[in-house]
Amino acid sequence: MRVAILMADGVEEIELIAVWDILKRAQIEVVSFSISGKLDISGGQKIGLKADELLDVDKIKNEFDYLFLPGGGVGTQNLKDTAEVIELVKYFKANKTCVTAICAA
Repeated sequence: MRVAILMADGVEEIELIAVWDILKRAQIEVVSFSISGKLDISGGQKIGLKADELLDVDKIKNEFDYLFLPGGGVGTQNLKDTAEVIELVKYFKANKTCVTAICAA
C-alpha cells in the first residue's frame, strides 16, 4: 500500500505530520509531494517542512493507492487553486475511491 501526501504552503503542520507518522508506524509507504514547485514548504504556523518530491501527476496516478490532503486554511486554498490537485482528486475518486482529507481539506 502506498500513500501520496500533497503538501502546499500554509498546510496545518499537525494535520500533516500526525497522519504521516501514524501511517509510517503502520509500515505503510508514504511519499510527500510538493505542489509549490519547490521541496521546502512553509506551514501555517511558519514551521519549515520538506517534501520528498515535486508534484508528479502521472507518477501519483500510476504508483499510489491512496491520496491524502492535509488541511490548513491557506494550505487548503493552495490545494484547491492547483489544477493538478483537482485532477488527482477526481481521478482517485473515479478510479480508486481512495481520497482522504482532514479538516479544511
